[in-house]
Amino acid sequence: MKTFFAAAGVVALILAISGAFLVLSAPKWYQKAAEQGNADAQLMLGVMYRNGRGVLQSEAKAAQWFQKAAEQGNADAQLMLGVMHLIGQALNSNQQAGCNFLRASAEQGRTDALDLYNDFCVTEKADPSRDELEKRLNDTIRAWSNRIKQKTSQTAPPLTDFMLRRQY
Repeated sequence: MKTFFAAAGVVALILAISGAFLVLSAPKWYQKAAEQGNADAQLMLGVMYRNGRGVLQSEAKAAQWFQKAAEQGNADAQLMLGVMHLIGQALNSNQQAGCNFLRASAEQGRTDALDLYNDFCVTEKADPSRDELEKRLNDTIRAWSNRIKQKTSQTAPPLTDFMLRRQY
């Protein structure tokens, strides 16, 4: 019986070390894919930089990666970048650019982008509440992360599912 528990402990340690390695190496692999033009990897790097997950938190780098993904038509990145412009977190932020990104995202079917566009662009709120926009952006990121976890948990091996739960 002791042998069984010792073996189980070794397996748990190996999984823990593997999990830590995956979390630490994830930004490196996203970076490689993003640099090759993968819009999903660019979006993911943007989220990681915005939240400081696996990398040092940097709104400027987040905005740069969202910009690259948004230019390729990624609706999620357009939404994120649009809100960052409205909040003043994007490079050369301005409300018109934020509204343009929100509209582009909404045109691809993002209802949350449409809601934000209607609330802050159509009604032309002169100074949207930063706290309200921050909360809505964080809610959007959380919902997006949950959708990703649901998609991957249906097809991903257990270790990948475990790592996604740890990261988000």
